[in-house]
Amino acid sequence: MEAPVRMLKVEEAAGRYGRSVRTVRRWCELGQVEGAVKRGKTWFVPEGASVTAAEDGQLPETPSQRAAALQALAETAVAGMQAQVENALLREREVLLALATSEHTRGQVEAEVALLRVEVDRLRLHLEDERSERIAAERDVAVLRDRTARRAWWRPWRW
Repeated sequence: MEAPVRMLKVEEAAGRYGRSVRTVRRWCELGQVEGAVKRGKTWFVPEGASVTAAEDGQLPETPSQRAAALQALAETAVAGMQAQVENALLREREVLLALATSEHTRGQVEAEVALLRVEVDRLRLHLEDERSERIAAERDVAVLRDRTARRAWWRPWRW
């Protein structure tokens, strides 16, 4: 039986990671701290939690860096899904050509085609999910950019 994991408040975790409290809170909100849990308004981090870091070993600090990272991630995910759908369609065509030239029964050909169409449909649905996630990420980028836009001090805070 495993011992219960000690949960740290964000302030304690920030001290251990050597980062600001706001940065650790942002990591928790973005899902970059493994096992982080929000209870009410307070985030709790497992004592030995790992942080998902960017390629250079650092997590994006500024909103513009986070926005660029989110946008790049969304673009690569959608491009990968499009490539998978195209590969599945190419495989379907190859199978149809191979089956048309061989001496398979009509039932075998229809079964192979049905399986490939199911796979293509599944990939298309997954691609639509990725596209909706990309739209959500672009919306998040727009919100981050709006937050970073500076207002003149003499302008009222209301529109």
